[in-house]
Amino acid sequence: MGYWPSYSSITPEARRSYLDWLAGDRSDPSAYIGYVFLYFYGLERRLVLERSTSDAAVVAAEVKRLLDVYGSNHSFNRYATELLTAVELKSGEPSAQFLARVEPNGYEVPTAIKIALGVRVRDGRAMEPDLLYRFAVTHPETRARTPARRAPELMRQLFAQQMLAEYPSGFCYKAARAKPLQKHYKACSGSFEVDIDVLGGNIPDIAHHSQPIGVARRIFDACSDALDDYSRTLGRLPGLTPNLMAVSKLPKPLRMQQAGLLEGNPLDQFAILSRDAAIITVEDVARIAGADIGTPPTKPKLREVSQLLAAFGFGVTFDPGFATKTLGWNDPALVFPIDAEATAEPPDRFRHVQLAVMLGLIIGHADGHFDERERDALIQRIEREPSLTSDERNRLRAEVRVNEVYPDRLEDWMKRLKDVSPDSKMSVADELICVASADGNLHAAEVRKLELIFKRMGLGNQVLYDRLHAGPNSPTATADRTSATTQDGSPSDKLTTRIDLSRLQSIRSETSVTANVLADIFADDDPTTFEPVAVDIEAALSEGESFEGLEQRYGALLNELRLRSSWSAADFEHLARDAGLMPGAAREAVNDWAMDRFDELLIEGDDPVEINLHLLPSPEAAISNATMEGISA
Repeated sequence: MGYWPSYSSITPEARRSYLDWLAGDRSDPSAYIGYVFLYFYGLERRLVLERSTSDAAVVAAEVKRLLDVYGSNHSFNRYATELLTAVELKSGEPSAQFLARVEPNGYEVPTAIKIALGVRVRDGRAMEPDLLYRFAVTHPETRARTPARRAPELMRQLFAQQMLAEYPSGFCYKAARAKPLQKHYKACSGSFEVDIDVLGGNIPDIAHHSQPIGVARRIFDACSDALDDYSRTLGRLPGLTPNLMAVSKLPKPLRMQQAGLLEGNPLDQFAILSRDAAIITVEDVARIAGADIGTPPTKPKLREVSQLLAAFGFGVTFDPGFATKTLGWNDPALVFPIDAEATAEPPDRFRHVQLAVMLGLIIGHADGHFDERERDALIQRIEREPSLTSDERNRLRAEVRVNEVYPDRLEDWMKRLKDVSPDSKMSVADELICVASADGNLHAAEVRKLELIFKRMGLGNQVLYDRLHAGPNSPTATADRTSATTQDGSPSDKLTTRIDLSRLQSIRSETSVTANVLADIFADDDPTTFEPVAVDIEAALSEGESFEGLEQRYGALLNELRLRSSWSAADFEHLARDAGLMPGAAREAVNDWAMDRFDELLIEGDDPVEINLHLLPSPEAAISNATMEGISA
């Protein structure tokens, strides 16, 4: 069939095919578009040239139906829309439903858009956001970038929200000089042309005025920029199906709305976890979020998930910016509420409080039982700190909750003791003593841990014991009573627990480490006499010379431990007891030495017990020359 076919001029074969299509329901989208146009020629002649009123509505409805079926053909879409516009002009201004169907034609603003704009200018009415959006989209000079094409409905919603934000009363435009809009209808068939009266001939044509299109295009481009991140993330997903990660890239006005449409409603799941303070795993968080964090998880991926949750008002304890190390799949995690839309590196003031709280947890767990009063002392410490924001308080409370249940994760914080500023050391020291005595008892294990922490901070054991048995009227005790109050405003007796000398002597007898310190504090006590230990030179060479500064008995244990990087808890305890050592005391002594020598823990984890072999020489390492020179022939 030719470009402007007629039934009389097409071939008999084409007539047969056309009649077959015409006799059917005319709804096959794969039908030859030439037959659709040939049928359309008759419909437009009936509506425009003959101006039939009896069946105009039926014919117009048929054109709309054809547009639904064959509108993907841009040429047919344009001609059918123009015909329907001409029909609309006879009954009044184009409806919003009709305007929503208008597509760009590539060379001018569609007539229906011009009419709708002109009617509002004529009547002094505000232009609706949807109308201005259609104006921008259909203007031939508008460049629609990928976000506008990939997510047109979100683009339209964002445009409307931005228009209402900038023009709460709507955008109004007064055209002092504007040519009247004229509509000259040229038939698709090319067989006739007619002039159509546009609503009385008094409608201004403002399609070429700079201000309306300038406003519309400025907001259109800004919305396109705002959807860039979402569009890029969506483009990498199978089938362009959005997930929570993609939705988190949306501007805030659309974010929550679109998240509620996702399968499984992950936000509801996170809300329940946050409300219940439920501890789950890093893997669980990633699964609910639909995020791939790697195997094992990488720091950038964990940060990405943390930012994702922050976009919806949730924080997570494995955020690498706040955690001491990158966590694994099965490590515990807790989701909690925050106000900020993104997480940032914590300030120094937060780090100071966080370290004090984590060290307090270490002290609280030192005796094998974390008392509720010790927990309350830490929570009060968090609540009364004026420098913390509400989000930072929520994060610290969540970290207390996780580490209360999983105390084995706390040892990493011992490495941060070097970060304590000189001005803060005494403050941290007093806080730790308060936690240790919060339950009304001071245990040997807590004292040993305090000794280790004080040593790491360069304070020494003398400072520890001076503050431990300070009287209730001492400056330290007075400061504690002043600074610590319970939630009802009354002084907290937890921070003023008096440690008497008899209690210190009892603790001294439980641990040799404490005994060495107390020998200097209690001048009236008889010094402890230790029997000299016979040292076998070969044993010293084989067991201890590689570990300068470490007692030989611990060196012998370490020689066994360095044969493997991982031991079960039962095997570790067996090795320690075979060496005549208490497992807990041996672990602390070795880690104490390692922190002094390497600034890093050597023994970590509970079950299995992990040995950081990279810190040690190999078992086959030769004895140094200096060592050989120090051994008598």
